[in-house]
Amino acid sequence: MFALNAPLFLFTLILKIIAKNKLTLPFFCLMFCTLINTTALQAAEITTNAKGETIYFILQGDIEEGDLEKLAGEYNILVTLGLINDRPMKILLNSRGGNLIESMRIGRFVRTIGLVTMADKAISSEKNAQCLSACFFIFVAGKQRDLGSDDTLGVHRPYFDREYFGNLTATEAEVNYKEVINKVTEYLDEMGVRENVKDIVLNVSSDNVTYFSVSEFNSLVGLFEPHFEEWLIARCTDFPGLERAEISDLYLVQAGERFQKIMSKEEFETYTNLPDPNPFRTFSKFSEGYKAYLKQTDAKRKECISNSIVSEQANTAKLLLEIKREDSGSTKP
Repeated sequence: MFALNAPLFLFTLILKIIAKNKLTLPFFCLMFCTLINTTALQAAEITTNAKGETIYFILQGDIEEGDLEKLAGEYNILVTLGLINDRPMKILLNSRGGNLIESMRIGRFVRTIGLVTMADKAISSEKNAQCLSACFFIFVAGKQRDLGSDDTLGVHRPYFDREYFGNLTATEAEVNYKEVINKVTEYLDEMGVRENVKDIVLNVSSDNVTYFSVSEFNSLVGLFEPHFEEWLIARCTDFPGLERAEISDLYLVQAGERFQKIMSKEEFETYTNLPDPNPFRTFSKFSEGYKAYLKQTDAKRKECISNSIVSEQANTAKLLLEIKREDSGSTKP
């Protein structure tokens, strides 16, 4: 059994993965600024649920210095014990913010090991689960991002500890602030975030929050990081997705079938006979063959994407295990 050392593991993983893949080294050694969200809840608790088909890392509470090592330690245990086994891995976020620099450190780690990021009240143990402020920087680090509801993801510009920043001269404040904004911009560029989204983040004052709806986020930021989406397209060329009109039809089929389950036959027929525009009538005109085509085509595409993501996550875990064996001098297969 390998000794578990989260900080050593973290830097070994990042540096050696970069070296083996001939990547450029982004700025991992950031100075620690005190960017604390004063409206935060509590220190972050980072746990793992690996009992089901999907492995969930769960981050809840304030993001503080040292949380990266907590997450890395959880991941390290799974890799060391061989518990990943080609299962999808996701991180569920429920935080009102905290230390910005630590969030970006966590974000780079999330990107390196390929976690899917999620902010979804429906699957969280907290009914009011949100990902706000510094948490946003972790969320956008996912190569795939899954936003579950409209009032879950919120942003505003970063800020320093109020007492510290208020005691600076205006000139000192400007110098300090520009330095942080440069780091934020560089990070968002690294994560493939578009200019218009950066403008939204940096133009909302720190005493306000702007929320992204699901449709706004998918349009402005995207479900996938751009280069990763293109990689998935190339990987899944044998499983072409639905056309835009067909996607709309699929949503209609899914909604129609949900309503059919909760309505009586008479109620559903009543809605179907209402005058146009009437989605119920449109749905009722779809043939069973067309409905099956929509669902099967979508399912095959999603399966290919999911398998590709899981394969990439597994490859990173296997590489880490090789690194740990090299470092420990083990010759075991």
